[in-house]
Amino acid sequence: MADESEKAVPQVRSFWAWLTQKDRDGDRGIFNLIDLSNLAGILISFLAALVANADASKLALGIALPVTAALVGISFAWAGRSASLLQDQEYSLFIIEYGAPPEGYVYSFQLAILSAVFAVLVAAIISSETFLFSTGNELCDEILNRFFLFSAAWIAGRECWGVIDFSNKLAIQFYEVRKAKADI
Repeated sequence: MADESEKAVPQVRSFWAWLTQKDRDGDRGIFNLIDLSNLAGILISFLAALVANADASKLALGIALPVTAALVGISFAWAGRSASLLQDQEYSLFIIEYGAPPEGYVYSFQLAILSAVFAVLVAAIISSETFLFSTGNELCDEILNRFFLFSAAWIAGRECWGVIDFSNKLAIQFYEVRKAKADI
């Protein structure tokens, strides 16, 4: 029997590998971003950018920066909640028995935080009255800035909501399995 010093250290995939490469179930983390909900959000963002008449820098400063900053805070709070759940032995055993690869649990929160930080960055750039891209036409540039602002906010909001929803469903599912084992 091998002693403890001879055991292999488990290899952990990086966030970027999780995002781009298939896991044991054939999933990639990038598909959290590439779905019909975000496609709808991008279309809504484009329409909103066309019909809005407010200056993108004022929208970014007055609305987008505070909202995305709040999303970052909420994401960190929920990531902490989930991390504490994963440290519970019974909960960890539940994940091992019923769950998907563990990277999906942890890295989904990281993706939500990354998308929120990206939205803050986009809002900060636009609030400084800087065009992200210039077409040479001020009206087109303004529409593009609003589009980028709305799209980044949509994706950040959806990702943050997704990890909160996921965490809650997982907690409820764990409760139901625990209740069934207790035969209540």
